[in-house]
Amino acid sequence: MLGKELVCRSALGFLGLLVLSIQVSWAQELKSVGDSAYTGGDATGVLDFPKNNPAVTILSNSKETGDDTAVEEQGGSSFWDKMFLHGAPFYYGLTIGETYDDNVFISQHKIGDFYTHITPLIDLVRGDKTAAEGNYFNVAFRPTIYLYDRESQQNRVDYYADAFYQHNWKRLTVSLEQRFEELTDPSIDVGNFFKQDIYTTQLTADYNYNDKLSFGGSETQKLSFIFNQPPITETAERITDLYARYQVASKLSLALGPRLGFVDISGAPDQTYQDLLARVSYQASERISLSFEGGGEYRQFQDAYTRLYPVFALNASYAPFDSTLLSVGAYRQDVISYGEVGSNYMSTQVSGTIRQRFFQNYFVILSGGYDLAQYDPAGPDSGFTGRRLDHYYFASAGLEWDPREWIRVSGRVQASADESNFVGNSFNDSQLDIQAALQF
Repeated sequence: MLGKELVCRSALGFLGLLVLSIQVSWAQELKSVGDSAYTGGDATGVLDFPKNNPAVTILSNSKETGDDTAVEEQGGSSFWDKMFLHGAPFYYGLTIGETYDDNVFISQHKIGDFYTHITPLIDLVRGDKTAAEGNYFNVAFRPTIYLYDRESQQNRVDYYADAFYQHNWKRLTVSLEQRFEELTDPSIDVGNFFKQDIYTTQLTADYNYNDKLSFGGSETQKLSFIFNQPPITETAERITDLYARYQVASKLSLALGPRLGFVDISGAPDQTYQDLLARVSYQASERISLSFEGGGEYRQFQDAYTRLYPVFALNASYAPFDSTLLSVGAYRQDVISYGEVGSNYMSTQVSGTIRQRFFQNYFVILSGGYDLAQYDPAGPDSGFTGRRLDHYYFASAGLEWDPREWIRVSGRVQASADESNFVGNSFNDSQLDIQAALQF
C-alpha cells in the first residue's frame, strides 16, 4: 500500500511540475526572456553546470591593446557592479524523480523498494572558460535527497559542492579547484551501501611555448573518509601529472609524460605508483572525435611487493547524422578495494551509447557495457587470500522529452548483473526511473 501511495503522490507531483513548467514557459515567451542556461544532462539525469555558456560575461583586461572589456566600459567599477552588470550570475535547477529498484542492497536476497530523489542546484558562473585571456569563476552546490518507501533507514542527503577558478594570460593558463562530495551508493566491490566523504583539491597549469608545443601538468590531493567499511577508515592520495604536448596537425595532437602517485591507506598497505603515458587527441570534424591515453604503470606496496601492468583510457564519438550520436568508452585501471581489504582490483571496462533524436525534441538513449574486475593481494602479507573475479554486465534504455531548453522529462529502465566466483558477491538488479528536470 505504501508503495502505491508513493507512486500516486509522485505522479501527482509530476503532473503539477509539468503544468507549472508550461505556465512558466508561456510567461517567458510573453516577456521575451533571454536564452536559457540549460546545458543538457548526464546519464543520471542530473543537470550539468553551464560552465561553457557562451552568453556569460568575460571578466578580463587586455594589457597589449589597452582596451578594457565591456564590463568595465559600461559603468560600474566595483565588484558587485561587474558581477550583476549583465544580470544575476546565478543559475537554478531542480530534478525530481521516482525510482523502483528491485534489489536495493545489490545482494542475492533481493529487497525491492520505491524511492524519491530530489536534487536542487544553485550555480554561480562568471567568465568564459574557453576565452583567450579571459578569467572564469564557478561555484556550484547540489544536494540530493533520497526518501525510501519501506527502507526508511536509507533516507539520506548526499552533497556535491565545487569551486573552480581559472586565470588566463597570453601563454599561461592556471586553474584551482576544490570539490567536496558526501556519497552513499551501492558498491559492487563492497556488496552493499558504501558511505564516504571525499575532498579533492587540484591545481592545473598549461603553458603554450609556441603554436605547436605546450607543457602542462596538475597536482591533485584526494582525501577520502570511510564510515562503514572497517578496518579502512581513510585514504589520502596525491597525484602529480606532467606532459609535453605537440600539435602535429590542426586536428591532431600528441602528448607524453609521467604520472606519479602515493596512496596512504589507514588499515591497509600504503602504495606508490609511476606511470609513463602517451596521449592522443584527434578532432577529425565536428562529427568525429577521439581521445586516448595509455602506457605502463609500476606500483609498489608497503611490504616491497611490486607489480607492472598496462593502463589506458579511450573515448570516441561519431555523429553520422544531425540527429544521431554514437559514443564508446573503455579503460583499464588499478583500484584499491574496500570490500576485500588488503587487495587491489584491475578494472577493465568497455561501454557504448546510442542517442537518437526524433521529432525535434524526443530522444531515445540506449547504452550498455561490461566490466571485468580481477582482484590480487596488495602483497604477500596483506591478509587477502584467494583470487576474486567479477564479471559485471549493464544495459539501459531511456526516452527523453525536451519541450523547452530549460526542461527535460525522461524515463529509463536499467538491468545489471554481477557474476562472481565469490558466490556471495553475485547479484542481479533492475531499475525503473522517471524524472523531470528544470534549470533557469
